[in-house]
Amino acid sequence: MDSAIYSMHRSGASLRKIKSECHVGYQRIYDVISAFNNQETLDHKIGRPSVLNDNILEKINIITIFDGNIDDQSVCQLLKKDNICISRATVNRCRKKLGFKYKPKIKIQKLSNDHVDRRLDLIDYVSKEQISVDNLLFSDESRFCLNGDRDYTWRKRGVYNKSSFQEQTKFSDSIMVWGCIGVGFKSPLIIFNSFVNSETYTNS
Repeated sequence: MDSAIYSMHRSGASLRKIKSECHVGYQRIYDVISAFNNQETLDHKIGRPSVLNDNILEKINIITIFDGNIDDQSVCQLLKKDNICISRATVNRCRKKLGFKYKPKIKIQKLSNDHVDRRLDLIDYVSKEQISVDNLLFSDESRFCLNGDRDYTWRKRGVYNKSSFQEQTKFSDSIMVWGCIGVGFKSPLIIFNSFVNSETYTNS
C-alpha cells in the first residue's frame, strides 16, 4: 500500500485522489511521502517533536496567507533561509494549529468593467435617494456541478487574499437553483429546467 501511495504521488496525483483510491487518511499519505523522500521506512522511530515558538508560527502564518497554494516543502525551503529547519509534517501541523484548512477556493464571478460600474451606480443611487433597505430584494443562484471542478488551497477563516479565489468563465454540466431574499422575506427555491436568459430569470 505504501508503495502505491508513493507511486501515485510521483506520477502527479493529487492528495485527494490518492486518499480516494487508496482509502487512507491524509496523515498516512504525508507519512508515506515523507518516509520515502527521506529513504526511511515507516517503522523508523520518530525523533523528538520539533521545538516550536511564536516566531516560527508567525512566519508560517505569513507565508501561507501570502500564498495559499504553497506546498509544505516550499515552506520548509523558505524557512531555511532564516535558519529554521523543520519537517514538512511539522509545517502542516503548524498550519492546523494556526487554523488553516485545506479547502476548495472561494468562487467569485469574473466581472467586466461595465459590471463593476453598474454595481457602483446602484450603491450611489440607493445612497442619494435614501432608499430603505426594507424595499430591496436581492436574487442569486447557485450551481451544483455534476463533476467536481474545485481547486483546493490553504485558507484561514476571516483572512482572504488573491490565492484564495479562483476566477471562472465556463462551467461544466450542472444544475442551477435560484432564490431571492429581502428584509423579512425569502422566496421559494426554484430549479431551472431549461436554459436561463433574462426573461426566464425575471419571470421565475
